Amino acid sequence: MQTASSAAIKYPDTLDEDDNTPPPLSARGLFAAHSAFTTASLPLSMFSRTASAMLAQISKTSMIKAIPGAGTAMRINAAFLESVHMATKHYPEPPYGLDATDITELSLPFAELRHFIPDSGTRGEPVLVVPAMANNYPSMMREVVRELLERQHDVYIAHWKGAERVPLHKGFFSLDTYVEYLLHFLAHIGDRANIVAVCQAGPASLAATALTYQLGSQYPRPKTLAVIASPMDTRVATSSMNKEARSRSVEWVDRHCLDTVPPPYPGTGRRVYSGIGQLLGLLRTGANVHKYRGQKMFDAIVDGNLDAAEDIKKFYEDNFNPRMSTDRPFALQTFLRVFKEHHLPQKKWTWNDTIIDPAAIDDTALLAIEGLKDDICPLGQTLAMLAWCPRLDSSKKHHLSCDAGHYSVFAGKEWKTSGAPTVSAFIRQQAGHAAKNIKPYPIAAPT
Repeated sequence: MQTASSAAIKYPDTLDEDDNTPPPLSARGLFAAHSAFTTASLPLSMFSRTASAMLAQISKTSMIKAIPGAGTAMRINAAFLESVHMATKHYPEPPYGLDATDITELSLPFAELRHFIPDSGTRGEPVLVVPAMANNYPSMMREVVRELLERQHDVYIAHWKGAERVPLHKGFFSLDTYVEYLLHFLAHIGDRANIVAVCQAGPASLAATALTYQLGSQYPRPKTLAVIASPMDTRVATSSMNKEARSRSVEWVDRHCLDTVPPPYPGTGRRVYSGIGQLLGLLRTGANVHKYRGQKMFDAIVDGNLDAAEDIKKFYEDNFNPRMSTDRPFALQTFLRVFKEHHLPQKKWTWNDTIIDPAAIDDTALLAIEGLKDDICPLGQTLAMLAWCPRLDSSKKHHLSCDAGHYSVFAGKEWKTSGAPTVSAFIRQQAGHAAKNIKPYPIAAPT
């Protein structure tokens, strides 16, 4: 836990003006082109993976080792073929892969409420894991769920569906719909629920929590809300993506960044922010990082260190590369309300004629978790939310900073050794159980 800082949070005085210059690559038609490419490349992708594995194994044989340079040459070809496979592969939704039975308890057009029943062990405090709808599949939260299950929590997850899978006649999905779904899920779980919101799920989860207070007894109030690596207030600390968002108008994003779902997807004709569009954007803004990781994987295969190469491949194949699409209303509202105009901290967000006010929260305990090396949601963005709830006693405001980058905060070593134990102790402490002492984090109000 961090000690308190007496310095108030500082905001820039002005925002950048809109830039109407076109992007390096327009998203129009990108979804259809990528879908056609991966379909046509299926034989090449399968051959590349098989040939890469064969060459890597053959290079270890005594006959090849007896020939100077032969093993290295084979492994260089194996590394090249593995790169070809990863570049041409179609990435379906990955499974959770957990030692638990996955039960769908509620099914809505754009999401399901799934309940994980462990194969063994008892179930304690109920926890609703809310993944970001940031084009990642919800199964990216498998480590979050796994660690909570191992600590004997009763785990649910808001399992968002890719907009490309939802037929047009099912309607549309917006940021307001997202909040509505969370309220439905809380009502189903009951008044002992705890929320763990990751990345872009943070603003909507705090909004839903505030509404449980503002709407009286209509919805049960969560006991706790833990927000991990979230863009709660992107004015506090700015990433390269935040800067780009400030420089663009909603009209520009609608014109250049959205695409149309192609056949044969069920959502054919739906306007979306496509998964491939977002993936290419992340690769562009984090080019140096991904180039370094790609080279590291290539070198590991050449050196014969297949375990190290597999760790890198697993991150990309299970977490980073698989992408779904988000519906146009949700994408544009998130861009405007979260990244452009910061509606939640400025009390501009209206939901069904109710202005969402985090200051209404006076009992739900809050925990902000951040990564010191996070280049997507830099240090301070998540922490900012604690200052928006002045009626909440300081003993119910907590903060943890981990020595980790964005993804490692909730899917890496730091999550297992620091984040998960803290979240579990935080939930149990608020439930009145004996747990590791979680010190409050007093914070100055923003100016």
